[in-house]
Amino acid sequence: AALLAAGAAECLIKPVRMSELLTRIERLLHPTRETGAAAPRRPTASMTVRERDGHCAWQTPQARALMAAYFPPPWSDHARLPPEVLAWLHREALRRRAGAPPSSLTVAPPSGAPRQRLSFALMAADVEVIGDGHWLLVLREADEAASIATLAKALDLPQSDAELLFGLLGRPRPEQQAEALGLSEAAYRTRIDALCHRLAVSDLMQALERARKVLDRPA
Repeated sequence: AALLAAGAAECLIKPVRMSELLTRIERLLHPTRETGAAAPRRPTASMTVRERDGHCAWQTPQARALMAAYFPPPWSDHARLPPEVLAWLHREALRRRAGAPPSSLTVAPPSGAPRQRLSFALMAADVEVIGDGHWLLVLREADEAASIATLAKALDLPQSDAELLFGLLGRPRPEQQAEALGLSEAAYRTRIDALCHRLAVSDLMQALERARKVLDRPA
């Protein structure tokens, strides 16, 4: 399932029987009228990374392009995750081993870049395929306006609160959040408290978690 979600056209579970493998190949090469030709799949941005140090063992061209757009040199020039993504990978790997539900990471683009957001999702995969101590990462870029509209509808928020909530994604530290909003510390706290009250959550972390769950849903 993880490989299919990452963009694979087919997936076989080991042990693989040669007859089944040949049947799958024949189906892909010569689709019948009953099954119809396979619909073109949108290229998926994905990569396999080593948990210990964030080394990217393999990545699709789409993932390479997104990493270069969101993380300037030296990170875009080396096959390693930047510090903020690696820190999330370590936390998420621990959470997943403890049985916690998946939680994505959303990052903002460099200053002055188009209003987009890049999200990372951690997916388990066969260690015999990607290697022991490695994880599969799937990257997805979303348009800000569409994401804000999705949050407003799903969480029953006014436009201003949906914009506030979306703007906080990808800015993990309060000082970054307040600066991005152009607010003083007191004004920032007032807006955050009002947002949490509207969402019926106790703190900003819970509010951001609700936002991530909404945006992580399949379109």
